[in-house]
Amino acid sequence: MKIVATRSTVALHRKTIPVWEWFFYYGPPETRTQGGLRSKTLPGNRRQGFHAQVLVPSMNVLRERSEAPDGPHFVTIPIMQTICTIHESDVYSKTEDDNADSSNFSLRQAARAVVRNEQGQVALLKVNKHNYHKLPGGGVEQGENEKQALKRELLEEIGCRARIVSELGKIIEFRNKWKLKQTSYCYLTVQVGEQLAPEFTQKEKKDGFEILWVDNIESAVALLKADEPANYEGLFIQQRDIKFLEAAKNML
Repeated sequence: MKIVATRSTVALHRKTIPVWEWFFYYGPPETRTQGGLRSKTLPGNRRQGFHAQVLVPSMNVLRERSEAPDGPHFVTIPIMQTICTIHESDVYSKTEDDNADSSNFSLRQAARAVVRNEQGQVALLKVNKHNYHKLPGGGVEQGENEKQALKRELLEEIGCRARIVSELGKIIEFRNKWKLKQTSYCYLTVQVGEQLAPEFTQKEKKDGFEILWVDNIESAVALLKADEPANYEGLFIQQRDIKFLEAAKNML
């Protein structure tokens, strides 16, 4: 389902809406909420079986509909500027896969953060088995929005909570080998509260995850640039997280 956003005024079932105030899409007749979002349902074309639903863009999200065996599901999508898109050719010097058809790729959303403590140190995860560093964060699970996912991931991976200072932007990755399109939403944050022990998964333990607090963002960028990732995923992560760190550096 495509989301429509426009600045013109439209008439919808005899109701005129200045849609610069709204983002709207076609959805079910009932009003839905998710993650504290407010939505409003307007009458639509009943003969065709759809209704129009609108959301306030000041909430800084869009909602996207996807079909499933048990009916339509709605996903919250943060509105962030795109920092860059990473293709196979950005991680391999020669590739013919950039023109691959991505229409059948799996879609994944993830939340990540540049986390700084009171001393200005930056949290990184060192992946010893595959020889690279990364920012904390991970996939958005069913029933979560991106900020809820970030809170959970930070506790699991670096054992702390953090306050969001600002959005940094999003980066889209086309991992053709895995038929995956991943969109990562990143935030500049500061640590709050006590430091706890991480709760690494068995895979993360096997990969040798280790928490590092480096002196500053410049040191974090230098570490990632010096990495020589030993696996496919690490090559994408290196490119992605350098861009996020540089965006944070430019913001400070």
